[in-house]
Amino acid sequence: MGVPQGYVAIITTIIVASYDAHRNAEIGHDYPSRSDRRRKVDNVDTEWLPQPDPAEIEIGKVLHALADPIRLQIVRLLDERGGGSCTSLPEVPVKPSTVSHHLRTLREAGVVASMVQGNARKSVLRDADLETRFPGLLTAILRAT
Repeated sequence: MGVPQGYVAIITTIIVASYDAHRNAEIGHDYPSRSDRRRKVDNVDTEWLPQPDPAEIEIGKVLHALADPIRLQIVRLLDERGGGSCTSLPEVPVKPSTVSHHLRTLREAGVVASMVQGNARKSVLRDADLETRFPGLLTAILRAT
Protein backbone atom coordinates (compact mmCIF):
# COMPACT_ATOMS: atom_id res chain seq x y z
CA MET A 1 0.00 0.00 0.00
CA GLY A 2 1.43 3.37 -0.96
CA VAL A 3 1.37 6.61 0.95
CA PRO A 4 -2.21 7.53 1.93
CA GLN A 5 -3.65 10.21 -0.34
CA GLY A 6 -6.23 12.59 1.10
CA TYR A 7 -8.45 12.60 4.12
CA VAL A 8 -10.44 9.45 3.27
CA ALA A 9 -7.28 7.37 2.90
CA ILE A 10 -5.94 8.62 6.22
CA ILE A 11 -9.21 7.88 8.03
CA THR A 12 -9.38 4.45 6.40
CA THR A 13 -5.83 3.71 7.57
CA ILE A 14 -6.74 4.72 11.13
CA ILE A 15 -9.88 2.59 11.06
CA VAL A 16 -8.12 -0.49 9.78
CA ALA A 17 -5.33 -0.08 12.34
CA SER A 18 -7.77 0.35 15.22
CA TYR A 19 -9.89 -2.59 14.01
CA ASP A 20 -6.79 -4.80 13.75
CA ALA A 21 -5.76 -3.74 17.26
CA HIS A 22 -9.16 -4.85 18.57
CA ARG A 23 -8.95 -8.13 16.69
CA ASN A 24 -5.54 -8.89 18.15
CA ALA A 25 -6.62 -8.10 21.70
CA GLU A 26 -7.11 -11.09 23.93
CA ILE A 27 -10.78 -10.55 24.65
CA GLY A 28 -12.13 -13.92 23.56
CA HIS A 29 -13.48 -12.93 20.15
CA ASP A 30 -12.52 -10.88 17.13
CA TYR A 31 -14.37 -7.64 17.87
CA PRO A 32 -14.75 -5.56 21.00
CA SER A 33 -17.08 -6.73 23.74
CA ARG A 34 -20.00 -4.49 24.66
CA SER A 35 -18.06 -3.09 27.60
CA ASP A 36 -15.04 -2.34 25.39
CA ARG A 37 -16.83 -0.81 22.38
CA ARG A 38 -16.25 2.80 23.36
CA ARG A 39 -12.71 4.20 23.23
CA LYS A 40 -10.81 7.15 21.85
CA VAL A 41 -8.89 7.12 18.57
CA ASP A 42 -6.87 10.29 17.98
CA ASN A 43 -8.91 12.05 20.70
CA VAL A 44 -12.19 11.22 18.93
CA ASP A 45 -14.76 9.01 20.67
CA THR A 46 -15.09 5.71 18.84
CA GLU A 47 -17.85 3.17 19.37
CA TRP A 48 -18.32 -0.17 17.62
CA LEU A 49 -21.89 -0.76 16.50
CA PRO A 50 -23.67 -3.99 17.50
CA GLN A 51 -22.83 -6.95 15.30
CA PRO A 52 -23.11 -10.72 15.65
CA ASP A 53 -20.43 -12.67 17.46
CA PRO A 54 -18.34 -14.69 14.95
CA ALA A 55 -19.90 -17.95 16.19
CA GLU A 56 -23.39 -16.49 15.63
CA ILE A 57 -22.90 -15.53 11.97
CA GLU A 58 -25.42 -17.50 9.90
CA ILE A 59 -24.74 -18.63 6.34
CA GLY A 60 -28.28 -17.76 5.21
CA LYS A 61 -27.99 -14.17 6.42
CA VAL A 62 -24.55 -13.77 4.83
CA LEU A 63 -25.73 -15.12 1.47
CA HIS A 64 -28.90 -13.02 1.60
CA ALA A 65 -26.84 -9.88 2.31
CA LEU A 66 -24.40 -10.66 -0.50
CA ALA A 67 -27.16 -11.53 -3.00
CA ASP A 68 -27.91 -7.85 -3.62
CA PRO A 69 -25.69 -6.46 -6.43
CA ILE A 70 -25.21 -3.10 -4.67
CA ARG A 71 -24.15 -4.77 -1.42
CA LEU A 72 -21.82 -7.07 -3.33
CA GLN A 73 -20.24 -4.03 -5.00
CA ILE A 74 -19.84 -2.38 -1.57
CA VAL A 75 -18.15 -5.51 -0.18
CA ARG A 76 -15.77 -5.64 -3.14
CA LEU A 77 -14.85 -1.97 -2.63
CA LEU A 78 -14.33 -2.48 1.11
CA ASP A 79 -12.12 -5.47 0.32
CA GLU A 80 -10.02 -3.44 -2.13
CA ARG A 81 -9.70 -0.40 0.13
CA GLY A 82 -9.58 -1.97 3.57
CA GLY A 83 -12.66 -0.02 4.72
CA GLY A 84 -14.89 2.92 3.96
CA SER A 85 -18.07 4.85 4.70
CA CYS A 86 -21.27 5.72 2.88
CA THR A 87 -19.67 8.91 1.54
CA SER A 88 -16.30 7.38 0.60
CA LEU A 89 -17.78 5.00 -1.98
CA PRO A 90 -18.73 7.29 -4.89
CA GLU A 91 -18.57 4.39 -7.38
CA VAL A 92 -21.72 2.91 -5.87
CA PRO A 93 -24.63 4.18 -8.02
CA VAL A 94 -26.97 5.06 -5.14
CA LYS A 95 -27.29 7.90 -2.64
CA PRO A 96 -25.13 7.83 0.52
CA SER A 97 -28.25 7.22 2.63
CA THR A 98 -28.94 4.07 0.62
CA VAL A 99 -25.30 2.97 0.97
CA SER A 100 -25.72 3.46 4.73
CA HIS A 101 -28.78 1.18 4.67
CA HIS A 102 -26.82 -1.49 2.76
CA LEU A 103 -23.90 -1.21 5.21
CA ARG A 104 -26.34 -1.78 8.08
CA THR A 105 -27.69 -4.90 6.40
CA LEU A 106 -24.15 -6.17 5.87
CA ARG A 107 -23.25 -5.40 9.50
CA GLU A 108 -26.32 -7.17 10.88
CA ALA A 109 -25.45 -10.23 8.75
CA GLY A 110 -21.89 -10.25 10.11
CA VAL A 111 -20.19 -9.35 6.82
CA VAL A 112 -18.81 -5.98 7.98
CA ALA A 113 -17.93 -4.35 11.29
CA SER A 114 -18.88 -0.70 11.71
CA MET A 115 -17.77 1.99 14.11
CA VAL A 116 -18.90 5.50 14.88
CA GLN A 117 -15.91 7.82 15.01
CA GLY A 118 -16.85 11.38 15.81
CA ASN A 119 -19.78 12.09 13.51
CA ALA A 120 -18.80 9.53 10.86
CA ARG A 121 -19.53 5.82 10.51
CA LYS A 122 -16.76 3.66 9.11
CA SER A 123 -17.02 0.02 8.03
CA VAL A 124 -14.48 -2.73 7.46
CA LEU A 125 -14.91 -6.20 6.02
CA ARG A 126 -14.93 -9.02 8.60
CA ASP A 127 -12.99 -11.25 6.23
CA ALA A 128 -11.08 -13.15 8.94
CA ASP A 129 -14.28 -13.91 10.87
CA LEU A 130 -16.03 -15.09 7.71
CA GLU A 131 -13.03 -17.18 6.64
CA THR A 132 -12.95 -18.86 10.06
CA ARG A 133 -16.69 -19.50 10.10
CA PHE A 134 -17.17 -20.40 6.41
CA PRO A 135 -13.76 -21.23 4.86
CA GLY A 136 -13.42 -20.10 1.25
CA LEU A 137 -16.91 -18.57 1.00
CA LEU A 138 -15.98 -14.90 0.84
CA THR A 139 -13.04 -15.54 -1.49
CA ALA A 140 -15.27 -17.48 -3.88
CA ILE A 141 -17.95 -14.78 -3.84
CA LEU A 142 -15.47 -11.94 -4.37
CA ARG A 143 -13.79 -13.75 -7.27
CA ALA A 144 -17.08 -14.61 -9.01
CA THR A 145 -18.10 -12.30 -11.83
